[in-house]
Amino acid sequence: MKGIAGKSAVVTGGTSGIGYATAQRLLSLGARVLIVGRNPEKGKNALRKLREEHPGTECHLFLGNLGDEQNCREIIAEGIRLFGSIDFLVNNGFAFTRWAWDASRWHWDHVMEAGPLNYYTMIREFVDQHPEGHKGAIVNTSSISAFIAQDRSWTYNTAKGLVRQLTISAGLELAPDIRVNSISPAGVLTDEVKGIQIKKGDGTQEEEGSRSDTMLRRIIMPEECASAIVFLLSDGASAITGTDIAVDAGYCQVGPGGIPEISDKSKFFDYYGTN
Repeated sequence: MKGIAGKSAVVTGGTSGIGYATAQRLLSLGARVLIVGRNPEKGKNALRKLREEHPGTECHLFLGNLGDEQNCREIIAEGIRLFGSIDFLVNNGFAFTRWAWDASRWHWDHVMEAGPLNYYTMIREFVDQHPEGHKGAIVNTSSISAFIAQDRSWTYNTAKGLVRQLTISAGLELAPDIRVNSISPAGVLTDEVKGIQIKKGDGTQEEEGSRSDTMLRRIIMPEECASAIVFLLSDGASAITGTDIAVDAGYCQVGPGGIPEISDKSKFFDYYGTN
């Protein structure tokens, strides 16, 4: 992919899931990467695996809390110290806090500080710690939750909705030097969702790896999200900014009729016609 080799990137939430897969993809294309995480053991294991999988590449680890403004400042400073400058910022670490009317002020404060406020602070520091005119690209991991209502998810969906507005606002203000985009996944196989039992509309449990509420009828892998992120960072997306890519297996495009359960497609065409 053009425009990745030799570049440098900071990937928050980079020790697992979408962030880890993004770091893998960037390293495989010749980029230098600083991954960010909170858990020391998890972070060290991720760093070791990335270095083993991609020998001869440059990968580093920063341990810190993205809800802490000073940590955000130090992450960007460390990236600049290691690489001279940072070309790409992937905002991916985000609080998975889901509450509804029973949410406390602490729950709201937490999801905002470790969610859209951490994204904002990372973007601000990326801009402020580089000289004026610095070129780069930023991708924010949002969610289909930014566009729809979901059960008992007032806090998380509101926070992800703010990511969408932050992306387009930053895209406007930082152009033409820095492009800012986002991706909106649905049902990705990450640590946060591995323990959740996905149920069909009739209440029965989905088979492992499948989802009857998406066009593709399956769960999404972190690597598929990483491909979209790296594309938005690359020269192939040089005319794209302020844009969101839905990596949702068609989830948001399904109407109230849901997914048809038709195993024999010939019956479908016989019924509806072919023109």
